[in-house]
Amino acid sequence: MWLTTRQIGVVAAVGGLGFAYAALGLYIPIVPPFIVDIREPLAVIIAMSAGPYAAIIAGVLMGLGLSPVDGIPYYVMLGFLFSLVSKKVWKLTGWKRYALLVGSILAIYVFVLGPWLSFAESVIYGMTFWDWWNIMWGVAIFPMYIIEEIVVILVAMKFAPEFMKPRWLWSGGEELD
Repeated sequence: MWLTTRQIGVVAAVGGLGFAYAALGLYIPIVPPFIVDIREPLAVIIAMSAGPYAAIIAGVLMGLGLSPVDGIPYYVMLGFLFSLVSKKVWKLTGWKRYALLVGSILAIYVFVLGPWLSFAESVIYGMTFWDWWNIMWGVAIFPMYIIEEIVVILVAMKFAPEFMKPRWLWSGGEELD
């Protein structure tokens, strides 16, 4: 069994919320054309609480209707990559938890998502890699997303620990209590 009933429910509820948010165009503009996007923290919540398979399915839901670069591939990669460290983040306490959480989210953006988006967008729009890199970091898009994700995941871990506890298994399904 790849997904349990709980994991399917998390995908339907949280992934559906991300899809509805995008489909209804409920964006909060900052510096045009950039927006505050709640799908960023939703992707990491799904990755931690329901695992990589749920994060991949939710990433597809949240990326529907967006560009082929920052749509489905972006949210699938974000969820999967955060799944790689979420169990370790959960097990740590105190400053070590915060350090690993911040470091892993920074690493995901700086070493994977940032370069991938900069390259793909530069090819599509005919700009240089460094132009896109400066756009993403210069107008605080990635820093804003990083802060948004860290704050939301810490609040969720604090106030909904049973929901956030990563019980999922890499082989699929969840651990039995």
